[in-house]
Amino acid sequence: MTGLEPSTQYKYRVGGYDSSNQTTRYSEEFQFKSAPVPHSTQKTTVGILADQGTWMLLGFMVTDKMNSMKTELGLDFTMIVGDISYAGLSSEVPALNISKEDEFERVWDLYGIQSQPLSSGIPFMVGNGNHERFYDWAGYKNRYKMPYMKSGGSPDGFWYSYDYGNAHWVSISSEHSLEDGSEQKSWLQNDLKKAYGNRAVVPWIIVSIHKPLYCSVEGTPQGYRELLEPLLLEFDVDLVISGD
Repeated sequence: MTGLEPSTQYKYRVGGYDSSNQTTRYSEEFQFKSAPVPHSTQKTTVGILADQGTWMLLGFMVTDKMNSMKTELGLDFTMIVGDISYAGLSSEVPALNISKEDEFERVWDLYGIQSQPLSSGIPFMVGNGNHERFYDWAGYKNRYKMPYMKSGGSPDGFWYSYDYGNAHWVSISSEHSLEDGSEQKSWLQNDLKKAYGNRAVVPWIIVSIHKPLYCSVEGTPQGYRELLEPLLLEFDVDLVISGD
């Protein structure tokens, strides 16, 4: 959204034309508070998680807990670091004619309903993981529109950054190349350089990536240490958040 006044309460409804019965239908009324002007002394409270799911992994219970925390702690926004709904499991179930490359739209829909208490009232920021890759990332790309334009990030929301309060948040993709000279790596270097030069206003720099920076398990050999650690140290990144 553009053109919003900072730290201002807004009310909204979502509506659309239903061609089946030729009526315009609207949701119930929701409200949210717009982001503050970036400032070094601004307190920011964020709910961060990864690998959530719906019924699987008991993701709905996590949503219930975070929804209560939204009021108790005054959450400013939520950040999901990849493997969001588990609409695709990368697992074969022959008895149900399910292949490793299948994904189910109804699970995405269920996740949207489950997340509404959070996503309707505070920013719901997401990053992609390996369980978003199905059908050319269609579920991820068409459901979440991240703020990429100001930072020059990926239009599909694979990598992007933004300032909120006293922190610069950088979301990058472990599912796309981070080799030297790659589009994402070049963007990341430029973004961190700008953030480093703006620390008087926004002192904290936080990077999120789905797969871990340090890891030795199968599927993530040696993690992303060799690809990212020198850059993170060069620009004195304060915190790296990852999933699995």
